[in-house]
Amino acid sequence: MLYKKSERREFFGRMGGVDDYFKGLIFDQSVLFAFNWAVNYLQPIMGQVLRITFNQQDYTFEILNTRPVSKETEEIQILLNGVTYTLVCEQRRWVPKTESGELPNELAAAIGKTIALRYRI
Repeated sequence: MLYKKSERREFFGRMGGVDDYFKGLIFDQSVLFAFNWAVNYLQPIMGQVLRITFNQQDYTFEILNTRPVSKETEEIQILLNGVTYTLVCEQRRWVPKTESGELPNELAAAIGKTIALRYRI
């Protein structure tokens, strides 16, 4: 996806006046490619909000991993109700990384199953 000139200006403006440095520069194709790659690479890849119904209660969660979830993924960070949790794959079952009791194992397994079905892992 290529960014328009106004979007590039807005991005650099948020970086604290870098736009002034780039005034008057002519962007050729290689500079535009590098810019678009950097902007897209730095943004989190997994940001989709997913929903699950567990024990007649609806939960929404977001995957916080910056790399795509794949079959090789062993840990998944999620944001659930404003709290960050880490799920770990143990013997093809997703469990919370810490046994603090805040996130029930059944809910963690259901969230892991939802992610596995959504991303085909």
